[in-house]
Amino acid sequence: MKKIFSTQTLFLFLLLTQNTFTIAQTDEMFRGNPSHNKNYTGFDNKIFNTVTWKFQTNGAVRSTAIVVNDMVCFGSSDGHVYALNKNNGSLKWKYNCESSVTSSPAFSNGIVYVINEQQTLFAIQSSTGKLIWKKIIGEDKPYDWGFDYYISSPVISGDTLLIASADGKLLSLNKKDGKEFWQFTAKYFLRATPALAKEWIYIGDTNGDMYAIDSKTGKQKWIFNTFGSPLNNDTIGFDRKAIISSAVMEGDAVVFGCRDGFLYCVNRFNGELKWKFDHKVSWVISSPSVVNNHVITGTSDGHFVQSVNINTGKETWRTYGTAPLWSSPLIVGNHVYIGGNEGVLYCLDVATGKKEAHPFCVNAKIFSSPAVGNEFMYVGADDGALYCLKAEEINTKQFNRYVYWDQNIGAMFFKNGVGTIIKEFLVRKGYTLVDQNKLLSLVEENKNSGDGNIIVLVSSKLPASFLKTDSVNVLHQFLQSGGMVVDLGNIPLVYNLDDSLNFAGFNYKRCKSIISITYPENDLRSFAGIFTATATKEGKAMGIKDQWTATSPVDKKEVDIVLGVDEKGRASAWVKKIDKGYFLQLWIDQMFPEDYNFVDEVIKNMEKGK
Repeated sequence: MKKIFSTQTLFLFLLLTQNTFTIAQTDEMFRGNPSHNKNYTGFDNKIFNTVTWKFQTNGAVRSTAIVVNDMVCFGSSDGHVYALNKNNGSLKWKYNCESSVTSSPAFSNGIVYVINEQQTLFAIQSSTGKLIWKKIIGEDKPYDWGFDYYISSPVISGDTLLIASADGKLLSLNKKDGKEFWQFTAKYFLRATPALAKEWIYIGDTNGDMYAIDSKTGKQKWIFNTFGSPLNNDTIGFDRKAIISSAVMEGDAVVFGCRDGFLYCVNRFNGELKWKFDHKVSWVISSPSVVNNHVITGTSDGHFVQSVNINTGKETWRTYGTAPLWSSPLIVGNHVYIGGNEGVLYCLDVATGKKEAHPFCVNAKIFSSPAVGNEFMYVGADDGALYCLKAEEINTKQFNRYVYWDQNIGAMFFKNGVGTIIKEFLVRKGYTLVDQNKLLSLVEENKNSGDGNIIVLVSSKLPASFLKTDSVNVLHQFLQSGGMVVDLGNIPLVYNLDDSLNFAGFNYKRCKSIISITYPENDLRSFAGIFTATATKEGKAMGIKDQWTATSPVDKKEVDIVLGVDEKGRASAWVKKIDKGYFLQLWIDQMFPEDYNFVDEVIKNMEKGK
């Protein structure tokens, strides 16, 4: 009888507490935990690069998102904090904070905490978006030396909330009601997010001083003066002092960057310098990550990401982008993700720094840092959107990707600088730029071994040997041997251009011998006009855009895969197999810039089939 009673009691206990176990959620905050050293496992040999959904706000999204249960939460420069369904991007709620929110939210026990530009801290019910309490923590004090984009984000530890105010105060608050435990006043303004480990707090100020503070009392333990601390910005003419980077702890080390152009590693117990790495004046605003005893960070004018051995201060690898990298790196599996001002979310091999192909790319700066939750990654951009990305397997086959653009030739077909824009987009995606001479050498050298080489045509005029039909054509040989050529509507095969790039007539006939496509006539009738076209089922599966306008359609029987048809049912975008290789006809808008990610998406899916 006693045994039965015990079993029944246990069953009743589990039943009554079932919901508690179901909704239990650990605290979430910028960089994942108070020490800023959280890394994520899984997703080895995968890349987050495919947009599942995006949510549009009315201001730049520089706030780093947090993921809690089925919610993703972030701030926007439009003055709102948003809570979305993490799976489909639908709005759960939004709260008007009345000024820009670049701070990253924190979450604990059903409450979202966030601070706005005007230095008001809000506690918001995570399930409803209703305000629980708010507290003015200081004054908005602009930093005169510019690029003052970031403010501190809340840190949760037990019942305590740590937050730094713009006017230089570090506050320890009761997270339940906002009541103050203690307050520490730095000598100068604060922008970094405090880092906490075993009752020690670390935060830097805009004068270049790093403080260690007792988390129980708020008393200073030590202060470390950076190289920039004694410098005079008025004499230099730009900032070489401020610590905007948030510190990361690992063992007995605290690591952080500074606008004086150094990455620092300091003993976190006594403040003694272990090492510093010289970025040659380039600001280190990125908040570092640590993985496998290596520090990963980005840099500003240096335009690179680096890995530095945390024990020796020696650089292990360096990978260059094309613009400043102020986003903070996120470690997921065997990759590091970091956003750049060129709009690329780089995916790099943690051990080598090798760039993975086909990164996510947006036509806006990325100042926020990526966040991950379950199977998705989230990142904000200056176009006002939060993007949800899914992961896919990395193709282990090696490909060489090129974009043909010759500055002296340009692109006759594209207008309003579109040729330059698409060229620069593909370079950001990792394609190698080749001019006419390099294109000729590339094809000549690989005419019998084209496999693994992909060329996207942007400039209008091809080398003369590519257009020959009275002898063996080197471009045809390149395609036969496995090469891939992608035309974006430029149609350089059918135009006759003189040396001044003036149009000198059509030659559609040559397409028969070069790419095995027969056009109906060798004149304007094959040009046909400018028709609207839409993607086929096959085209959508390959990632092509939904609709476009195009010329020069072909009979569907002429091609192997019809990616899109025009209003008369003719093939507008298509794939033609030529022995081991492929020729692709895609279309970008001739006159106006657009989202070019579909070009890389189609190429990526073609690579999977090779």
